[in-house]
Amino acid sequence: MEAYRRYVADSGYLDLEYFDHGRRPCAAEKYLEHFVSIDLLRIRPEDVVIDVASASSPFPDIVRERGVRTVYRQDIWYEPGIHGDRIGSEAIQLPLPDASADALTLHCSFEHFEGNRDGLFIREAARVLRPGGRLCILPLYTNRTYCIQTDPETWAQRPVQFEPDALVCIATKWEEPHGRFYDVRHFLDRIVANLGELDLKIYRVENATDVAPDCYLRLTALFTKPDGPTTGKYRA
Repeated sequence: MEAYRRYVADSGYLDLEYFDHGRRPCAAEKYLEHFVSIDLLRIRPEDVVIDVASASSPFPDIVRERGVRTVYRQDIWYEPGIHGDRIGSEAIQLPLPDASADALTLHCSFEHFEGNRDGLFIREAARVLRPGGRLCILPLYTNRTYCIQTDPETWAQRPVQFEPDALVCIATKWEEPHGRFYDVRHFLDRIVANLGELDLKIYRVENATDVAPDCYLRLTALFTKPDGPTTGKYRA
């Protein structure tokens, strides 16, 4: 817990407009997600880091301030192409060469990948990562029943893709069209089946509510592209 508090203070979150200087609900959750991904990825100064679905997150700047020289932010809403530190594209079609990145992060964004984009992104990450590269996805949302959470008030903006075998759960005032929660079978079919050469470890966060009562980070997925012969192993 002390390491987390020191990270938040050193990163200057409370001086940022991000989550209203920490006053908005779940601000601590976002800080915790960033802290855990940095800890698991073991980012080095020489690494090429990409924050996928970054939007307006301060995470790339925080990583850069920790001494990492090459950090990109990617989002579908950015101008198409690579402009400075911004990559405008779909996450499943990154305009990058094979084996060009060392670390990829997704903070509370993977659940929004509609249709088959979740599995396609795992394949794209395997292409873009260098040997020894890492991908961290958090939170990893799960449920006993495969389901997609949605706010109907967003449906007027564009059509939303719901799988026919998913339980659709209405979440009013959520302001998001799509949030996927995996059960075991669908996680195996949609994620593990697309690992290819990537290894996967799933970490359980046991004390998130010690950070703040509204923290909901429980599971984190860490994918690694091996340096040696590929295995595609899954480790829980």
